Amino acid sequence: MTDLNSMNCYILTGGKSSRMGTDKASLDFKGKTFAEQISNAIKPYSNSIYNISSRNEHSDSINLIKDIHLDIGPMGGIHSALSHTDKEWNLITSCDLPLLQPKSIYWLLENTEYKHDATILDINNKRNPLFGIYHKSCIRTIESLIAQNAYRMMHLIDNINTKIIKAPDYIADTLININTPEEYQKILA
Repeated sequence: MTDLNSMNCYILTGGKSSRMGTDKASLDFKGKTFAEQISNAIKPYSNSIYNISSRNEHSDSINLIKDIHLDIGPMGGIHSALSHTDKEWNLITSCDLPLLQPKSIYWLLENTEYKHDATILDINNKRNPLFGIYHKSCIRTIESLIAQNAYRMMHLIDNINTKIIKAPDYIADTLININTPEEYQKILA
């Protein structure tokens, strides 16, 4: 297992949040924003935590890295992260995982084989590229895909050596994406 202290950790907070209708990273959950909840889950393992965003209004307690490419989705955020990093391996997560727990991060680290370009999870038979470990070298493929206007994350996953691991239920339950007002209300209940 590589320790997160030897990695940079990036929370992608620059999305449009179109289905939610408001900025997901700033939504409150148990007295903290989604971004702060995720940062707190990472902190037991690393203090090298950054927000990737085109906006400035996110938590002052988390370092902000500005998006290089605007309006191309998470591919642009990962490109910004890997352009910034000075580490070989990097944890990348979306900002819409407020249920994320340290045990989920530990489990991902324990199950990552560092011979792949990336390790992501299969959650309920669906690949989730926005909670994973990415090698800095993925930037070459990302830049090629951006040049082709191929911004879908599955283009990246299909064009790098990706290990996809099935998340057990106790991990999958902490990786529920909150994308709509209905999903948000459900976790508040």
